[in-house]
Amino acid sequence: MACGSSGGGCPKLSAILTVVSDRYDRFAIERPAYLSDAHWSAIEVEFQRLERSLESSDAAAAIGDAKSLVEAIAKVVLEMNGTPAARATRFDSVVKQAHDLLGSRLGQHVAMAKPMANVALHASKIAPELGNIRNEHGTGHGRARQSEHSPEMLDLALDGALMWARWALRRLAGFSRTRPETLIRELIGDSTGPLSFAPGDLTQKLAAARLPHLPASHAHQIGVAVGQRTASGAVSVRREGVEPCAADPDLTRWPTAYRMGVAMGLLTSAANVPTVCADTAYWALAVIRPVLDEPEPVLELLEYIGSNVPLPIPLADPQAGARVRVLVEQMSSTRPREEKAAWRRLLGLLELAGNAAATDVPDVPGLP
Repeated sequence: MACGSSGGGCPKLSAILTVVSDRYDRFAIERPAYLSDAHWSAIEVEFQRLERSLESSDAAAAIGDAKSLVEAIAKVVLEMNGTPAARATRFDSVVKQAHDLLGSRLGQHVAMAKPMANVALHASKIAPELGNIRNEHGTGHGRARQSEHSPEMLDLALDGALMWARWALRRLAGFSRTRPETLIRELIGDSTGPLSFAPGDLTQKLAAARLPHLPASHAHQIGVAVGQRTASGAVSVRREGVEPCAADPDLTRWPTAYRMGVAMGLLTSAANVPTVCADTAYWALAVIRPVLDEPEPVLELLEYIGSNVPLPIPLADPQAGARVRVLVEQMSSTRPREEKAAWRRLLGLLELAGNAAATDVPDVPGLP
């Protein structure tokens, strides 16, 4: 299944994916409108793997690939919502979260009215079973004895996978349209890479996005993108999307959802790989400083930093490590009661890392 090309440029992603196997040519997956190339590419590559497995009559691989296709679609939904799935999240949980997000979207009343809503609900119950089917009969595990695969088993696995996948992708078009996708695509990039930001660009774009008036999930999603781009080394994004937020305690101008998104993005890449270092930990904590009424996400953030902080920090950058320790020490004395123990644990970890020995701690403009 080759992607078309235009005028000698880079190959474009196909608009419709159709399995070429005669037995399964009734299935097609159509690209939703408004979906970025990066997200569509993640879905397309799983579909192509499924296609190759069917062409080679590899039933075990096809079952595994059908599961991966559903998982890719579900993870795209969660990432677009600004709540990317953690690496250890169970497959059935990822699918359920994605289904709930798509099912709750307004504007497609026919699809969500009974009895049609019941059909979608049953599809959402079938799809998570692909994880169990794959574990028992698909690829992903070496086996002392190979499982037997009847044509009916493969038929049922594919029917379940593609029924939910097609439902999800049809609703994903409307879901995509309501997301602040343009700015996020510019920050994180698609198949062509992220855009460069000249001084003042992000300030204007954030003002145009009207963060105080966005739904919390949208503000969070933009924050994640700003944090991830900053962690990748984009100085202008840090100066306009992170530092002003850290210096300004106003939760209206810089909503809690945006702040928590920035913190998450600073500490976790788009591929769910931890990016915790002295600088990203410092700015993540600095932006959440005014957030005093959301103990649960703050506690999760502290646990994540403590579990992924590189040790010892001072070997890489003594001043940056010391700056983190001083900030944690300052914040630990002013945080809500529910957070006190977690802040003390993090401070103890940083002290064990050797930060207490650093004495030259640089000031940060705009921070108290």
